[in-house]
Amino acid sequence: MGEAAEVILTGDAVVGEVIDGKFFYKDDAEVKLEGTIPTVAIVAANDNYPAGYHVGNVGGLDAIDTDLASGNIKKDVVIFGKTGTLKNSLAEDTLADASTATTGNTSSGYYGFVNISLDDDITLATVTPTFDASSLAVAIGFAAGLAGVADRIKLRLYMGGVQVTESGYVSNSYANNIISGTRALSGAQVCHLTMYCYHALGSHLKGYTTLNTTVLPWSIGVGSVKLV
Repeated sequence: MGEAAEVILTGDAVVGEVIDGKFFYKDDAEVKLEGTIPTVAIVAANDNYPAGYHVGNVGGLDAIDTDLASGNIKKDVVIFGKTGTLKNSLAEDTLADASTATTGNTSSGYYGFVNISLDDDITLATVTPTFDASSLAVAIGFAAGLAGVADRIKLRLYMGGVQVTESGYVSNSYANNIISGTRALSGAQVCHLTMYCYHALGSHLKGYTTLNTTVLPWSIGVGSVKLV
């Protein structure tokens, strides 16, 4: 009988390239090696994509996480082969309004009258609506009247404790002073209209109405919409 043929091993794999639990010979027929690649899986609990051998799932990714569904994806956006069909719409959320004034000199046709000093931020009207989660709200502030002196006071709108806008200087001629602002709000939130004084000598705001009436010249209105 002839001599057994010499087996020449020419493998170039290393243990880190072979699945854990599988054995192979590389360049020494006397040395059996075991792979170390772990068998891993994608899970719905997080977005980790671990290195290793993935056995897969015949049901696809949406069998792993059922939230991967067309109805949960924005319309016409494709994620892992799922084309989205979700279209959000808007619905009215909440409406609220309030009007106030400080009674002043009615003899000359002014009903509201508020004195203000440097750096004062005086609330003219306030309302506290309750919003659904993540509503987009808009507030409108209205002050019918005039400043005692031009270029001294401005109107401000606050929504949920944050100043969202400020007007130009209130003129010392009669005008309907209107400002608006927007903010995303949730829950019960205070919205208010104020006036702020920038001048060391101060000023005053006269709310104009018809003579000797009790119409309140400072007001704020708030409305909001939500996604449904």
